[in-house]
Amino acid sequence: QAMAMNVLDYLVKVPLRESDLAAVLEKAGAALLRDEEKDLKFHHLQVTVQGNIQRLRKQVMEELLYGGMNSRVLKQRSKELMIDFQFKDYSSFVVRLDGYGQFQNDYGSGDQKTLKYGMLNIIEELIRNASGAFACEIGSDRFVGFISWPNLNSAIQIENKAYEIGQSIYANIKKYLDLSISIGYSKPLHGWDSIATAYEEAANALMDSFYLGYGSIITPLRKLGYEEAAAAEVEAHLKEMLEYLSPADEQGLQGLRKLKDLVNKKKVSPVNLIAMIKQFFVQIDRKASAWKGLQTTIPLDTISHVTHCEQLMKIIGEKWNESRLQMSHSNERLEIIRAKQYIESYLTDRLALHQVAEHVNMNPSYFSELFKKEVKEGFTDYVNRKRIERAIQMLQTNHYSNAELAEAVGIMNEAYFCTVFKKITGKSPQKYSAR
Repeated sequence: QAMAMNVLDYLVKVPLRESDLAAVLEKAGAALLRDEEKDLKFHHLQVTVQGNIQRLRKQVMEELLYGGMNSRVLKQRSKELMIDFQFKDYSSFVVRLDGYGQFQNDYGSGDQKTLKYGMLNIIEELIRNASGAFACEIGSDRFVGFISWPNLNSAIQIENKAYEIGQSIYANIKKYLDLSISIGYSKPLHGWDSIATAYEEAANALMDSFYLGYGSIITPLRKLGYEEAAAAEVEAHLKEMLEYLSPADEQGLQGLRKLKDLVNKKKVSPVNLIAMIKQFFVQIDRKASAWKGLQTTIPLDTISHVTHCEQLMKIIGEKWNESRLQMSHSNERLEIIRAKQYIESYLTDRLALHQVAEHVNMNPSYFSELFKKEVKEGFTDYVNRKRIERAIQMLQTNHYSNAELAEAVGIMNEAYFCTVFKKITGKSPQKYSAR
């Protein structure tokens, strides 16, 4: 029995010397330590092997999907890549990390790698529990996976199971890593030669999150339909907006609101829409440059990787406001123009002087002095005046309570809002609206 239990030694009961007991315990402790070290080395080896496998998978998959590698190469190398998967009745899915630009700002390169590795572990663990499947990182902000449906016989069953797995992946990554993802699925396909097609379908499905928002799970039956004929209507509106881009522009905000409503209503393909907006930006710069050679600071690359409609509309608004301000204040220093544009874009937020100074890469004290010298008005007075001007615009179109006005223009204290309003206009908000 002792041999079966791997007993290391034994002590005679009488006489029992303390030194013998200590020696045996030290022997047992040393044996345990050796076992722990061996387990740790084995764990490190497994992690290293797994990491190497994932890097190799990423390399091969990117060559296959982006470089035109023949799918038979993946089949031949499946054992080397530890892919135990039969490409029969399967779907591809693509997991995208939402808000990748913010992710890069929030984490250093080492933390980014750790979080991506954690995401991949969660994805693989959940799809492994579901059925035969594998996944790997692809590109900088996404993962691709393939999952088979051996026991599902109908499109509805596959649809429901895919959505269920997607929800589980989203919930666990959100819970354990506090990150948001969106997922797109292809329809069920068959055969090694369909791998690239499956991936392309999943990536196209993922584009629907542009309108559906972050955290979307898009399966074949949940895909949006795009009105490509509406692209001409959007393009015509952009041309109309360009016509009244000028220093005295009074229709810009209305045009931007109409553009947002139009895009959300008509659902133009994100790829086509971004291409149109790129051309729109080129034309804005061309028109702005006619005013003393001005050039905005928002480059085309800014919208190349936009993944959300609201994000795109915000960038368009910033581009438009900056162009208009540059044209109307072409004699001002560029830092002041950029500061005014930033204030205009974030007027309803809690604006602080140091934030704006940081945006224009200036020391807060120097920026404060420069702003007052150039604008002939202190930073706080300028921001308050702009907020009250916006409140006046609102009162000209509808009736609002003081609390609603204060919140809408970024002043959280209703009493303070009324004090500022009266100081600037000479009347209370309600008396002003009754004029």
